[in-house]
Amino acid sequence: MENIPTSDEWKAIVVGSSLITILGFYFGVNHYGSLQVFLDVLNNFLGSIKHTAIINLNWIRSYKNLFLMIIFIGSSVFLLVFIIKLLSYLIINLINAISYYFYKRNFIKNELIEIENLLDTEAEFDEQKLRLLIEKLKSKLINCKTSRKLKHFRPKLKKRIETCLELLEKLKKKRFVEEMQNLKEILIRDVQDLDEEKRIRGSYDEPDSYIIYCKLKADEKDVFKKDRLSKKQVQALEKYGFVQKNEYSMIEHKYFRYLIKPKSNHNPTHAFLVWEIQKLLKEIKGVSKIKEHLAVDADVTFKFKNRYYAIEVERGDLLRKKEQIKIKLEYLNRKYRNRWMFLVSNKNLLQKYSELGFSTQRSRVLQNLKKLLKIN
Repeated sequence: MENIPTSDEWKAIVVGSSLITILGFYFGVNHYGSLQVFLDVLNNFLGSIKHTAIINLNWIRSYKNLFLMIIFIGSSVFLLVFIIKLLSYLIINLINAISYYFYKRNFIKNELIEIENLLDTEAEFDEQKLRLLIEKLKSKLINCKTSRKLKHFRPKLKKRIETCLELLEKLKKKRFVEEMQNLKEILIRDVQDLDEEKRIRGSYDEPDSYIIYCKLKADEKDVFKKDRLSKKQVQALEKYGFVQKNEYSMIEHKYFRYLIKPKSNHNPTHAFLVWEIQKLLKEIKGVSKIKEHLAVDADVTFKFKNRYYAIEVERGDLLRKKEQIKIKLEYLNRKYRNRWMFLVSNKNLLQKYSELGFSTQRSRVLQNLKKLLKIN
């Protein structure tokens, strides 16, 4: 009874035999040419198949326990691998959840500190810095919307942003007014230059030197370019204290003959440099309140972006006065800090003055002025 196949085994044998019979019939008829020969071959083949199937079934039943053991071991290994992968997945997710928790906690802690610092920061009267502060406040406001622990900051941040925006609007209006004021000053200077040109031409034929001097308004101006004057005008100016001198123009980058009136105890070169640096400053956008000083303060002071700057014109005399130069440097550093520079008339003295502070020669005065003012 042990060698009798089961119903499933019989089904497999029947299906296989049917397939073999069909294939055998097809190939047998084609190759052997007669049905009888095919039937004999098929009979022998089926006998061998039956014998082989019985032997195989006996072998499978003999090793049934071994097969079951292999299946059990395989299933156990598969289950073990599955459990290990599942545990790994759970552990990794747990680690990520813990990391995210600590990250979130530190993020909230840092955000609290940063928001409090931003709320305590005083708004500066500078458009660029104020815009930056507003952007930071807006980014923190967005973070407050997504975090429950930061929501109580939202009203304060909104109020702070509104205050900064109002201040920014005021600064814009102030800048517009300053630009209009600068434009007005430029127009006034242009009109003054035209008036001066008219006065110069109008006094060409005047016979009296004093009348010429008055028409040129030489009391209000320290420097005249000689090639714009007539012979009588030159004589009139020289009569009342002007001297002729060749000077290098910082604006036109050439040497010209000028008539210059020295001031106080300064020589003509010093007076010319003070005059021309003021003229150069007037051409720089944003510069205002340009003033010349004869004592105490720097030779020329001016205002740029709500801060005062200074230029000290030097010919080398100060280097010989150790005590005076010490007092001057202490004053400049105390009042202007890093917002002042030496304008040196003689480039051979540039290195010595550079050891005392930021210095420039005539030919590079515009580039160094932009560095001082931090203009790109």
